[in-house]
Amino acid sequence: MNPYKMTALAGMALALSACSALQPQMEEARANTKEIGLLIQSVSQSAATFQKQRDAIAASSKAQRDQLESLAMRYEAEAYRASAAWNVAGQKERLQSYDAVREESGKLLARIEEKRARELAQEQELRDTRSAVLYQGAKLNEAAVTLLELAEPASRKEHAKFYFSYLKDVRTAIKNDSEAEAAAQASAASKAKEKP
Repeated sequence: MNPYKMTALAGMALALSACSALQPQMEEARANTKEIGLLIQSVSQSAATFQKQRDAIAASSKAQRDQLESLAMRYEAEAYRASAAWNVAGQKERLQSYDAVREESGKLLARIEEKRARELAQEQELRDTRSAVLYQGAKLNEAAVTLLELAEPASRKEHAKFYFSYLKDVRTAIKNDSEAEAAAQASAASKAKEKP
């Protein structure tokens, strides 16, 4: 039998045994990849749930603010009516007391305006965070899907394709090495002949 064919067969046998020896590690890597994919999916779902809860809190907070503003406007309208009635009735002391309370209310209103500006900034931050969470969630989900696909065990057909491709590469490498060795031997023999 040709020594090159024997070497090729031995190389193929060695490659097949190495591939079958790697099978347990490949299965373990596949299982680990699947676990990581599932964990990433869980994180992505938790982030989406967190964002929904945060949105619900923001909506509830806005509804409460709107109710408070409506109530404040109603009280202010009633206070203006009372003030006009005291003015007509000549109740100056009551009117002065009301003006003092109104001045303090103006200061309170300024503080409320500052608070509202902070709330608007928080709402903007919430929108920015939501956008970032949605983007990151999409990326996490994409990574999870990819990992879960990688974790799927290869079919027998895919294993056979891999082995045949590997064997073809080994044959080509052996053939190239054999040709290179033959060329080197021929070159050495040719040089040996040329020497006197």
